[in-house]
Amino acid sequence: METAIQRLSSGLRINSAKDDAAGQAISQRMQNQIRGQQMAGQNIKSGVDLIQTAEGGMDQIQNILGRMRELAVQSASDNLNVNDRESIDLEYQQLKEEVNRIANSTEYNEMKLLDGGRGGTHGVASSSTTTVDGVSNITDLVTGLNNPNGITIHNDQIYWADSYTDKIQRSNLDGSNVTDLVTGLHNPNGITIHNDQIYWSDPATDKIQRSNLDGSNVTDLVTGLSNPIGLTIHNDQIYWSDSYTDKIQRSNLDGSNVTDLVTGLSNPIGLTIHNDQIYWSDPATDKIQRSNLDGSNVTDLITGLVDPSGLTIHNDQIYWTAPATDKIQRSNLDGSNITDLLTSDDGLANPYGLTIHNNQIYWSDYSTDKIQRADLNLAGLGDGTSDFTLQIGSNNTTSDQMTFGIDSTTTDSLQLSDTTLSNLEGAQTAINSLDAAIDFLNDQRSNLGAISNRLEFAHSNVYSSIQNTEASLSTIRDADFAVEAANLAKSQILTQVGSTMLAQANNLSQNILSLIQ
Repeated sequence: METAIQRLSSGLRINSAKDDAAGQAISQRMQNQIRGQQMAGQNIKSGVDLIQTAEGGMDQIQNILGRMRELAVQSASDNLNVNDRESIDLEYQQLKEEVNRIANSTEYNEMKLLDGGRGGTHGVASSSTTTVDGVSNITDLVTGLNNPNGITIHNDQIYWADSYTDKIQRSNLDGSNVTDLVTGLHNPNGITIHNDQIYWSDPATDKIQRSNLDGSNVTDLVTGLSNPIGLTIHNDQIYWSDSYTDKIQRSNLDGSNVTDLVTGLSNPIGLTIHNDQIYWSDPATDKIQRSNLDGSNVTDLITGLVDPSGLTIHNDQIYWTAPATDKIQRSNLDGSNITDLLTSDDGLANPYGLTIHNNQIYWSDYSTDKIQRADLNLAGLGDGTSDFTLQIGSNNTTSDQMTFGIDSTTTDSLQLSDTTLSNLEGAQTAINSLDAAIDFLNDQRSNLGAISNRLEFAHSNVYSSIQNTEASLSTIRDADFAVEAANLAKSQILTQVGSTMLAQANNLSQNILSLIQ
């Protein structure tokens, strides 16, 4: 009767292991499975929310790309003069900045979604064949040079400084049609291009200089420096490293308002800007460092290197040359996950300048006197973390997990960072680049939509499994009220009958005694 009362009061057939040892073990496993599946269902809902957040950011970027393409088509017509194109390019460049802002600020639960840090192919991909240390198709583009240093790419042409022949030179992307643009210099080093003008540093004359793209109209912008090396332009301001005064400095585009940003360094060389932060290499301290645009908050990102020199950033990863060790290396933005991309085994002797264009890395080597190129194999890169993994089942198996990546949508990844509408050729090139970027985003949004639909079905399956498992659990664990009520009634009747019989038996002896008396 006690067992029946316990089962009826709890509603459970199994209240302890002694009631049914095997049943208790099975029911406990099922209960844990149900709780795991319920949490998996919540994970799936959160995963759908994450994907919708990413897809929403891509939607806004795609709208911006549509407007950018309108501007490119407008600028690709010769009924516009130079001032018209410059006005159009102002909006175009602002839209590029907004694309980067959205890509770098779209977050879910403090995780960035569109910066390429969580898997994906990291942008409009280039073709690749056999892979060597994260690169493929190592190619000699230009040979027979004489100490090429700084290198940059503009409008699908390579520009570089050759410090022994004192020239600024140019070629096509395949290395053909090598042209002398500026001659009679002294020791040109860092080089960049902005608004269809070439800017370079000359540590022999301690100047920052500028010319037109064809090499005409050479102008001294900043003089009286002390060994300027690295050079870049950001927000219409020139930034450079000065390796003798151990400074990072800045000026306006015309060379006015020279400002010391970071002082007290040792030998800053390579220089680039990314997400409004300055990055530079220092081969004297064997570091790569970073600061804000105003020079504040100087941070050591990577230490213990050997002779880091040329520096660039692509898809939120830092790339640099190490001439002393004949390497090109790479790390995440925070300095983690340092990787050797190319070494002397790949034919490097003294790599110095480098740049990245269309997911291909270009570098100068002043020992072999070459400009070389290799395809970057970017799949699986990121911030050191894996792709997004959703636990969509209750067990630790691949069938209960779903992994996916979200591609970077920065202008670097979309191959738009170097595009400009300030001239006819640039506008025509931009149309093709924008078409490729729009197609790429279409593919990525379709992929996210497919993942979201898959998760909806996974969610339905999980809750169907929960219902079925709960039904099975009830069969094993729950009490049958009809049976237990009948058992209780039977026990109560038997107890009452026994008590009555005992009472009658006791009364019988008393009756016999009364007759004797």
